[in-house]
Amino acid sequence: MSTNQKRRFPRASLNGTAQLTQGTFRCSGEVSTLSEGGVFIAGIPKLPVGQEYRVHLILPKTFEPVVCRAEVIYNLPPSDGRKGGTGLRFSVMSADGQARIAKLVALLGLLYEKLLQILTGPEPDREVVEALCFELGLPTELPNSRLRWLVLQGVNQFRL
Repeated sequence: MSTNQKRRFPRASLNGTAQLTQGTFRCSGEVSTLSEGGVFIAGIPKLPVGQEYRVHLILPKTFEPVVCRAEVIYNLPPSDGRKGGTGLRFSVMSADGQARIAKLVALLGLLYEKLLQILTGPEPDREVVEALCFELGLPTELPNSRLRWLVLQGVNQFRL
């Protein structure tokens, strides 16, 4: 993203699942990034830009899927250990679905900030670090310096 562009919504990195359907077509993938405006789903085939799909999002800390319609806005090929996938913009979603996503993104933002604060302080409590990593879906076995870098990447996604 260029320095002239601003994000409309903060994004959260997370581990979730999505199922896309249109007519007889169906595929499933991993939700890796989420905002109130859209979602990135990894591990699905390249989809036609501009095409709209019915989407079921199964997100962490939720019991019911968020069901919406979303339009494909880009596809990314796999590279450097990152899975390829598709970015979609939400086109139709209930107010309840929007509120649930906003609440989850805000909660994850607070958890990332808290973890970063702990990791940059003197002698981080490993049990607290591991508990927060678990909540965020981050690996717990990384050294603090590598984990700090990952968390900083996550925090940067919340900045508009």
